[in-house]
Amino acid sequence: MPDLSVVRKKQRHGTLPHKEEPLTFPVVCNVVNAQGGIGMRFIPTRLHGLIDYVVGLIVIGLPYFLGFGDIHQLVLIVLGVAVLLYSLLTDYEFAVIRFLRIRFHLMLDGLFGMAMLASPWLFDFPPDRRWPLYVIGVFAVVLSMTTQIRAEGTAGTN
Repeated sequence: MPDLSVVRKKQRHGTLPHKEEPLTFPVVCNVVNAQGGIGMRFIPTRLHGLIDYVVGLIVIGLPYFLGFGDIHQLVLIVLGVAVLLYSLLTDYEFAVIRFLRIRFHLMLDGLFGMAMLASPWLFDFPPDRRWPLYVIGVFAVVLSMTTQIRAEGTAGTN
């Protein structure tokens, strides 16, 4: 398999004219994947855990802030409570019971994001108040694709 690492050629005085050295990026993006290349997963699970609880509470509060009622309120409360529940049960830093693997949690985050994106059409949310659901949905999908898959002090790292 070819080497997938990113390299740049840098000239140095007194050495060979084209010495290969790893390309460095800012700390946020400096994640090396198993093949030695720069990976997409740069969000630490500690930060992801905090975001999970904040997003869950925001989604629960959204129907009250935007004046949704009936089915719209129920859908958002169920989605928000689901996020809080599976976050409490995930094998990462802010869990109460470390049961769900982080990969499964990230898959649930992706499904949550898709549910947030689809719910305005499925449940006929008012068009002028759909944008928060879209923002949260896209954010959840992106977060699920960029969060590291190993948390500190978990079964996956021990």
